[in-house]
Amino acid sequence: MSVSTFVIAVVGLILAVASLVWHLATFVLSGRRVKVEPQQGAMRTDGSRMLTSPANFDRVSRSQRFVERGFTRLVVGVLVRNVGRLPVAVGRWSLVACSRERGSSGGLWGVETVRELLELTPIAVGSIGPPLAHHLEAGASELWVADGEQVRKFADDAKSTFDVSTV
Repeated sequence: MSVSTFVIAVVGLILAVASLVWHLATFVLSGRRVKVEPQQGAMRTDGSRMLTSPANFDRVSRSQRFVERGFTRLVVGVLVRNVGRLPVAVGRWSLVACSRERGSSGGLWGVETVRELLELTPIAVGSIGPPLAHHLEAGASELWVADGEQVRKFADDAKSTFDVSTV
């Protein structure tokens, strides 16, 4: 085998791998892709302004900071981002409470498995955000929230009635 044949074969292999990676990337990135991020925050009582941030487990201190700034109505919701190339329609959003089993018999490799599932879709409690079904263009994002007191009642009811964890 000559050196030139070897070089041409290596270049051909590199181009074939690059082409395969490019086609896989365009397949994954094309179409409808939505990312959802849980949010927590607070509104002023009159509804004029709202602060939100990604949800975490530091609820007490963050809630106190909101109240100190005059934001007394707690809210919980979702930030929906369209990261794909095509527009999507958001028809509804909801919060989920579930109970989990843990252990070697509870799932694959001892991973937690969902035993029961309860869902709160903020229709009756009032969804704050654009009306649903909402058309979300490529690269756009929207925020929907529900009243934190109603969400807390849902969590308490789920825990007491169905023994469902809210963490």
